[in-house]
Amino acid sequence: MVKKAKSETPRFEEVLERLEDLVEQLETSDLPLEEAIQAYEEGVALARQGHERLAEAEKRLEELTQSGQVKKLELPESLDASAEEAEPR
Repeated sequence: MVKKAKSETPRFEEVLERLEDLVEQLETSDLPLEEAIQAYEEGVALARQGHERLAEAEKRLEELTQSGQVKKLELPESLDASAEEAEPR
């Protein structure tokens, strides 16, 4: 496996995978208190990082949509009509 330099920011998927690993570790293992606290702190930092990434992606998509480079996705009439039929009245 190729190690990344510390200055490189991990991809969102890598952040999410590490966060999932930490959650599983906290839920299933009998970590000593200090290690559990460290894992929790790392998880909080990763959650913030992931949230920031999602916010950045959302902002980029909004900018692209507003600039006209990307059109908003519209449902085909067949799907739109079936969605209306499924709604309770």
